[in-house]
Amino acid sequence: MSIHSLWLPIEKPVIINLLLFLALFCGMLLSAWQRGSLKLRWRRMQTWPRHFIGGTFVGSVAVLIPGGNDALMLKGLPGLSPHAIPAFVALLFGVGVTLIFMRLLTGQTLQVVCTNDICRTEN
Repeated sequence: MSIHSLWLPIEKPVIINLLLFLALFCGMLLSAWQRGSLKLRWRRMQTWPRHFIGGTFVGSVAVLIPGGNDALMLKGLPGLSPHAIPAFVALLFGVGVTLIFMRLLTGQTLQVVCTNDICRTEN
């Protein structure tokens, strides 16, 4: 099943996924604009590699867990799916190991304060 355009054949799932992505992105922009929090914030170039590595880790783990964290917590665990419990244990283990390494390397504990939909760390 494919839809043929003037330029190249495009399959239906690609179009549907693109439309869903655009709807999600536009909804995010509209929500931020309505709240008055829509602004572009540039970070220093020194932080870009750290953010890229962190995003790569999060993206690679999201691919390994079918459906991501929300589907795991809201559908997989209550439905007793065979993949859900090992995925949840691995998720908790990864968070725990990361916090232990952070404490060993920096000597500090991580404290996160969230207000007005913004979370920041405090030392």
